[in-house]
Amino acid sequence: MCKTVSRTLSPDQVADYREWFANERRLRDLVHELERLSLSVIEADPRTPRRR
Repeated sequence: MCKTVSRTLSPDQVADYREWFANERRLRDLVHELERLSLSVIEADPRTPRRR
C-alpha cells in the first residue's frame, strides 16, 4: 500500500500530466479486473478445496 501525497499543480502541469493520471486510473482498473478474473478461475477450478 502506498501513502497518498498531495501536491498543488499549476494549470500547465495539470495539462501536461493529465494523460499520466488517466493512465494510472486505467492501470488500477485493469489490475482490479485481473484480480477478479484470477479469483474466478481459482473458484471454478475443481481442485480448489471448498469451505464448509
